[in-house]
Amino acid sequence: MTTNGKIAIAVSVIAVLLFSSFSPVVAADDTIPSLPLNVQIAENKTTVKVMWSLPLSDGGFPITSYTVATNIGGFSCSTTTELECVIKNLEPTVTYVFMVLANNQLGQSEPGLSEPTKINSTQYELVHFGYRSSNLNDHAKVVLRKLARTIHDGEIVRLLGFTQTAASWNNYIFNNNMILARHRAEAVRAFLKKRGVVADFHLRIFGPTRHISWTHQELNRRVVIFVKHVPQS
Repeated sequence: MTTNGKIAIAVSVIAVLLFSSFSPVVAADDTIPSLPLNVQIAENKTTVKVMWSLPLSDGGFPITSYTVATNIGGFSCSTTTELECVIKNLEPTVTYVFMVLANNQLGQSEPGLSEPTKINSTQYELVHFGYRSSNLNDHAKVVLRKLARTIHDGEIVRLLGFTQTAASWNNYIFNNNMILARHRAEAVRAFLKKRGVVADFHLRIFGPTRHISWTHQELNRRVVIFVKHVPQS
């Protein structure tokens, strides 16, 4: 082999070594992270702080972020490297499972799961309705009569209207459910006003979008009432 040929081979080898030293290397066992561990929550009425521990493995690449989601209602929050985040405006009486997922450049882990947690609050009431009905039943009227006696003039009353989930999610059925949910919230407002409640009413309509149960649809046909009490002098 000529001297020029040996030089050419040497240059080629050096080029390969230099190129490989600057190229990202993905090992055969690099993968997504393992699931986050020890998912816990701290609850403050309808606000929940979700906390967790590091996964056992980052999959061979640094974890870039965490995503937290709920099994019901589509609530979520996210962080970069922090091991906690906060989800607000959860619904009382609903039992949630909180799911934490770790992300690296190859993808997302399996979810680390919390224990099922029922959201509690001392400032709400709940009334249910019959199938496709916005009429208040006798039990609902008893609940609302008792509630009316506790509301002072000018206090804030939030009414959240819901329906059961629909077998089909076409626009016609969805819109009808939203109308029915509004009628239910309006029926509660009208009853409270008739009982002499003078308050700042706020209606929020969710229809079928925040269900409590797939198998017990009667639980979904509801209006949740929040009262923000103002201390009386």
